Amino acid sequence: MQPDHLQRSRHLKGYAAIIASAICSGAMWPVQKDLMTRVSPLQANWLMIVPALIAILIIYPSRRHGRRLIPEHAPIGWLTLFALFASVIFYTRNVGTHLTSATTAALVVRFELAIVFVLSHVILKSRVSLVGWLGTVVLLLGALQAMGISFGQISFSHLGMAALLTAALLTATNAIIIKLQFNRIPSDLPTAASCICQTIVFSAILLATGRMGETIAALATPRIAIEAVALGLMFLSALLLYYYSMKRIPLWSCRILSLIAPVVAILGDHFWLGAEISHSQLSGLTAVLVGAALVILSTRNGTPEHIPQMQRSRP
Repeated sequence: MQPDHLQRSRHLKGYAAIIASAICSGAMWPVQKDLMTRVSPLQANWLMIVPALIAILIIYPSRRHGRRLIPEHAPIGWLTLFALFASVIFYTRNVGTHLTSATTAALVVRFELAIVFVLSHVILKSRVSLVGWLGTVVLLLGALQAMGISFGQISFSHLGMAALLTAALLTATNAIIIKLQFNRIPSDLPTAASCICQTIVFSAILLATGRMGETIAALATPRIAIEAVALGLMFLSALLLYYYSMKRIPLWSCRILSLIAPVVAILGDHFWLGAEISHSQLSGLTAVLVGAALVILSTRNGTPEHIPQMQRSRP
């Protein structure tokens, strides 16, 4: 059992990391939207993931200098499954958004939070305090208000809804995999696995559809090349910070604090794309800040997570 001051320091670092991760994720959104006015969503994914892959393939070996590239106890099977799920998440989100609407997608994928709370309760034996529940509700409602989302705006499509719910379920599943299987490995290993798998999957689709040539050719446009590299670096930073935080703070608080990302995206839309911010959005932003503070403070009274010793098991 760690001393209280070390535990507090560990938690503070975890909360700082997830907030920084959410900021990186949110900052990606306006850049990604601008990029997708010039290329398709699939091409944008590939253009983003390749710089991230190059960067992690430089970072990871340098951090493992003098040691095995893949630690002996690394759960290769779980890493592979996790990376495949990550690829499916990106694809199903795009499909769901295309078949419904951006508003519907933003709302439906939030169902992942409910799954996370259930899994945290059942598997990790984590009990959320009253302050934690209050912070969660305030943060969630604030984020929905800031994004201008209401249940009345849902655009229904059976296939689209199925795709979005699949993305939500797999996001929650991957979060549990991180908690149960990746606590003993460096944070950059699952990042590398995810980047490698996504590069392979998206490259295969582009090659199969005959669009790889035009995707590579798009890099000749300076704006596209700059945005692709910027997205790749922000994506990589968001992942590394996210995995770092998951080792230090409860799963439910990590996932709910990720809702800071769409709020950052709204600010990015304002400063990068010139979008106006309404009074309603400002009140939503305020609620998000209050809710985030309550979630962070609530950890003192919540029940610690119980992480079963399953790291050597295989999927």
